Amino acid sequence: MNIRLGISKYDPISHYFIGPKGKKRVSPSKERCLMCLIAHRNKTIPYETIGKAVWGNTKLKIERLQVLICGLKRILRDDPSLDIDNKRNYGYGLKDARVKITGRLKY
Repeated sequence: MNIRLGISKYDPISHYFIGPKGKKRVSPSKERCLMCLIAHRNKTIPYETIGKAVWGNTKLKIERLQVLICGLKRILRDDPSLDIDNKRNYGYGLKDARVKITGRLKY
């Protein structure tokens, strides 16, 4: 399975995000977060939903999620067409994402 995100590509088999400036490895927790954002693209997802997708529980420390999202934004910023939006005190969303999935999205 390959996932096209804007002008970039994410390969969940090799765990690499391939953007205009090269390849970047994506950790398992960032991958689960990215898959959650892709599955609900162009929508704002509550913090608890993302936390459950990433860590499997709903007891979530917002600071922990903020650090994870910050790292994911650092990976995605090579592609100007990708942006993770924050709705204060509610959640995050992958905004205006042109996504093309080849294969079946497992989330």
